[in-house]
Parts: sequence; C-alpha cells; structure tokens
Amino acid sequence: MSARAVLLLLAAAPALAADPPLPRDSPDKHLGSKSCAESQCHGAAQPSAFAVVQEDEYNIWKGQDPHAKAFQALAGPLAKKIAKNLALGDPQQEGRCLDCHTDHVAEGQRGQKFALADGVGCEACHGAAERWMGDHSNGHRTHAENVATGMFPTEDPAQRGRLCFSCHMGTAAHPMTHELLGAGHPRLAIELDTFTSARPAHHREDADYRQRKPGQSPTRTWAIGQVQAAVQWLGLARNAKLGSGLLPEFSFFECYGCHRNLTPGAASVGGPRYDDCHVRMMGIVAERVAPAQAGDVFALLGKLASASGRPAAEDLLGRLAAAADKVDAAARAYTYSKDDARAWQERLLRLAREGEYVRYGTAEQASYALGALAAAQGESERPAVQAALDALFKSADDGSAFDPAAWRKAADNLARQLKAAPSK
Repeated sequence: MSARAVLLLLAAAPALAADPPLPRDSPDKHLGSKSCAESQCHGAAQPSAFAVVQEDEYNIWKGQDPHAKAFQALAGPLAKKIAKNLALGDPQQEGRCLDCHTDHVAEGQRGQKFALADGVGCEACHGAAERWMGDHSNGHRTHAENVATGMFPTEDPAQRGRLCFSCHMGTAAHPMTHELLGAGHPRLAIELDTFTSARPAHHREDADYRQRKPGQSPTRTWAIGQVQAAVQWLGLARNAKLGSGLLPEFSFFECYGCHRNLTPGAASVGGPRYDDCHVRMMGIVAERVAPAQAGDVFALLGKLASASGRPAAEDLLGRLAAAADKVDAAARAYTYSKDDARAWQERLLRLAREGEYVRYGTAEQASYALGALAAAQGESERPAVQAALDALFKSADDGSAFDPAAWRKAADNLARQLKAAPSK
C-alpha cells in the first residue's frame, strides 16, 4: 500500500462502518448451545466428507475446548478461594464471575435450551441465534446474510479480537482489576493468533471456506490482533473510573515491576511501569501499515514512561488512543503478504539483539509474535526452528523468574536457525 493510499484511508477512517455489537450486547435471544447439536447440523460424531462444514463442531467444542469447561471451573478450589478472598458467595452464582465464564445474558434473552452450565457456549462467540438460526440451519443463506441478521463475524480478526479481548483483557463493564488479581485470579495474557491456533479448530479451511470467508492468514491475524489489543488496553487504561481516585488501577501496570522474585540472583526490573506491551507491538505493526503513525506511537510511549502525575499520563493515553484508532483503520484495510511477515520477524529479532526486551510483558508478546510469523512463513515446520521457538517460549513462561539475558540468548538462537533454514 502506498503512503498516499494510507493517508487517504486514514482521512476516511470516521466513515468506516461501525463494529457490530458483541454477542453479549445483542438484544436478540440466545437459544442455547444444544440448539446447534443435532447430528445433521453441528453435532455429528465424525466430520462429514460431503457437507461444506465438518458437522462435528459441537462435539469438538464440548469435548476438547476449555471454553466449554469455563462454568465448571467456577466450582473448583481456585475459584472458591478467590471468591472467599473477595467476600463473595458461590462463584457459579456471582455475576462478576459468570460474565466471562459463561454466556451471561439476561434471563429474558435465554431460550428453552439455554444453560449457563454450557460455559462459554456457541452463541457467546458466534452471536445470539434468534434471527439467523432457522435459515442458517437449512442452508438457505450465505454467510454474509447470516452476519447481517446477527451472527458474529469471528472470521474477521478485528472482530474476533474485540470479542476475545472483552474477556481475556476485560472491558469497562467487566474489568480485570488489581483487586481480582490480588485475590488469586491468574494474570491474563493473550495474543490473538497464538491463542486461536492453540484452540482445537472446529472448522476446516478448504476452498469452500476460503470462498465464504476470504482473507485469512496468520500474519493478518497477528498484526490486527496486536492493534486490537492495543486499542482495548488504551481504552481501559484511560478510563479513570477503574481507579480509586487517589491511586491508579494497578492492573494496567507490570505485575513484576512490584511483585519481584526475591530469590538470590533474580532479575530486578526496578519499579512500576505501564504494561504497554500491546501498544509497543502495535507500533511495530504501524511501521508497515501506517508509517505516519508509528513515530508518534513510540514518541508518546517514551513520554508515558516518564510522565509525572496522573493528568499527564491520561493526556498521553488519550493521544495514544487517537493514534491507535488510525492504525486500526489502516491495519484492517492493509493487504498482508509474506514480505510483511519476514520484515516484522527481522525487526523483532533486531530489537532483541539490541536489548529491547528486558521487560517480561514485551518479551512474552515478542515470543508469541515470532512464533506466529514463523508459522506464517512455514518455518516452524522445520524441527530445528520449532525447537528454537520452544526454547524461546520456555524462557518467557514465568514472569517471576524471567531472565532477560536468557531470553535474548534464546532469540539469538532462533535467528541462527532461521538463517540456516530460510523460508521459501
């Protein structure tokens, strides 16, 4: 995309179509996951060799996807411990817990087959089915027509990012707060392409799928996912209501800036800083999809790191959010290629050599990125490259014991393996 095309796109950004409501915000009725479970629909015991879809999607979700067990997790010892620490009742009855562990819509929006016990069920991701279920099940509608009547377009990484991050990062209405983390809830970390790939796929990307849902690629998903994560994080971080008034909401700061491992020889990271890893990754994406914004993003991040006082920080977060909206528009319209994957991969490895990733959050996201970009180029199929990636992930799997020098050594090894077996 030329610089002129990017500028024209950014100028037209306010005219872009509005994002659809998330499934939990739709006014339509949720019919329940069992509405999808007929054997001739999505409940077959084995994948179909003839239908345009597998037809066993429900059973893959039910038997293999952790989302189906999300409600059950609320009956476990960790959930009960968190609830006790927060002076809450039964987690399986607390709206604060159900908001992300189930398809928690109002009782008036629940169909006869709806059950909270289904956890994060079909409609929590694919949208309230009241208006589209009938014609969808008899095959009389195109995918675009289903989306027009309320199906959520999960194939679009921008929309999938909005959806996944609404629980895996939180929203203003459903926040992941420092209080919740302090009560024992695990730290949330996500990268859209990596987490999509890690879930058991209940679709097959054949010619028919690509015709109905074009434009799928790991590079595109990674890039747009990072931008969406930055947009989400900035929107939350600048929401003053999430702070106590006197103090900021500490969930937006790096956990390990304060909660350091005090064992001998452990790395010290030197005090609280904003956990801006997604925004930094967005800046790297912007260098190709919206170069006019990339410099602004990094300049503003530099000022945010040394901001004195909450008003100054809020002003900088607002300016970053405005820049992120422009990068978002450009990233959605950009045409991605292996050249982009290679350029971003080389950029990340160069920054690693220069000692950029000494903070756990940025090293974690860089690890995810290098894995996604290697997969996009077919490089992770080579055993030596995959072994180097495994070592890289292992060096960033525990923030309390993170050693920047060890991570950099693993990144250097990955660079050597990629150079020895370059992508075609």
